Amino acid sequence: MTPLDADQVIDLIETWAEDFNGKTNYGYTRHMIVSFPEGTYPDAAHEAGLEFADRLFGSGDFGDIWDYLTVFHNDTDNPHVHIVVNNRGVEHGQWLAMGMSSDMNIDVQRAIQVEVAEGYGIELTATTRLERGLRQEVETDTWKVQAGMSVVESTPEVEVTARDMAGDGLCCTNRVQVGVPLSPGGLILRPR
Repeated sequence: MTPLDADQVIDLIETWAEDFNGKTNYGYTRHMIVSFPEGTYPDAAHEAGLEFADRLFGSGDFGDIWDYLTVFHNDTDNPHVHIVVNNRGVEHGQWLAMGMSSDMNIDVQRAIQVEVAEGYGIELTATTRLERGLRQEVETDTWKVQAGMSVVESTPEVEVTARDMAGDGLCCTNRVQVGVPLSPGGLILRPR
């Protein structure tokens, strides 16, 4: 992994934005949070979150490879990784599909998170927060969750988030920009 600074993140977001054209019901990017249980060793949570993102978006196992940025936080009781994904695939231009009828649905994502976490000594179960009694489902939003809409962020918010991530120094992406000098600290670049 290679660190990026704030200017390099801004360049990456601008590169993404060059392909943001036409209308979309789901936005051009998605924001996800991969959370781990209270007391999870932060380094294990960080590495498990990065591997989870790579398995979903960098492996090609779901028909394409998608650019993504990650940032790790341990500022709450539950260490977690934020993932911002460009919805347009890099190799085939495939639009990212994460709804219940897609190959990358929430059940598949949970199973991958459990499998990856186990490799880092983190014990998880592939259940919903509702099934674990951690929150109540709001029935009017159920269709949005099934359609994948609950994880959508707008383009301006992504740019603000990426700039904030750069300041935190814990952000990653799966693409290397050729010819861009990289400096210590800042964001982490995960090459394909």
